[in-house]
Amino acid sequence: MTTSVPPSSSVDLKTRLNTLLAQIQVPVLHDSAWIGPFEQLVGAAFSLVESEKMGFSQREYSPVYHPAVQCKIVLLLAELEAGMESTQRDALDNWLSRYYFNSGIQRVNFAAERLIATFAALPCKCGTRPPEIAIKNHRAPKFQERLNGAQARLAHVETEYTAPLIQLKTVLGQLGARYDRNDYLIL
Repeated sequence: MTTSVPPSSSVDLKTRLNTLLAQIQVPVLHDSAWIGPFEQLVGAAFSLVESEKMGFSQREYSPVYHPAVQCKIVLLLAELEAGMESTQRDALDNWLSRYYFNSGIQRVNFAAERLIATFAALPCKCGTRPPEIAIKNHRAPKFQERLNGAQARLAHVETEYTAPLIQLKTVLGQLGARYDRNDYLIL
């Protein structure tokens, strides 16, 4: 996986996130198979933008996060929901920035899973349907099963169409590869 130097400032990251958000295109039809992944991607981008507005990328590890933030967050959220001015805005923003960041990352993950499941399940214009990736023993298919289905679908589609699907092949290849926990997403 390729890595690069992290952005130099929060402004750079906010600009990049807003640019990405503006590039997400809504599916043409309201009942499109792509509506679910679209919603997840928009939600991910929004959450990451909100996280950055609250300074997530500029925050550093704090050994006092628990007493300074976690021990107070329930009361601070109650103030927020009651429409009151926060008594400790920095602690609230610290927690919210992490909340939005985690929400964004979870939505990116879910969007990838939904994109793969959707692609693997779409029928081909040639008339063939993909093999069902079904629930077994009351358990949803594992990610690897969905990924295998998407890779099989890609192999079939590539024989039917002349346009190479290089980016999709790259994404599926990356999802099937092991990664280093110190690698990060390049936006």
